[in-house]
Amino acid sequence: MRRGLDIFQMDPGLSYGVTEYAKMIVEMETRGFDRGQAFPHSGQLIGLHVVAGLGLGGCEVYPDVFHPMGGFTDDAKVEHGSVHVPDAPGFGFEGKSDLINEFSKLLS
Repeated sequence: MRRGLDIFQMDPGLSYGVTEYAKMIVEMETRGFDRGQAFPHSGQLIGLHVVAGLGLGGCEVYPDVFHPMGGFTDDAKVEHGSVHVPDAPGFGFEGKSDLINEFSKLLS
């Protein structure tokens, strides 16, 4: 890997969760790589929250794929390739009307 050039795209969910993912970020840094080179592969709210919480470079997203899990909250605005973490309480599922409707069906 090339410092300052290549990106690391590990998937937080497939990395045994955020704790193990954070350990990978520490390992990157001990080897001279910047956490800004980490762009989680996930395409949904988990990636966004991991980026915000760990101060990473960004994350990929594909809002029209893996519906209703993919993408961000209904009111999220992508501007200049960026989106902000919602101020609303909760993880964010609450702000995805299609997803919360599916969860409601499961609990009925």
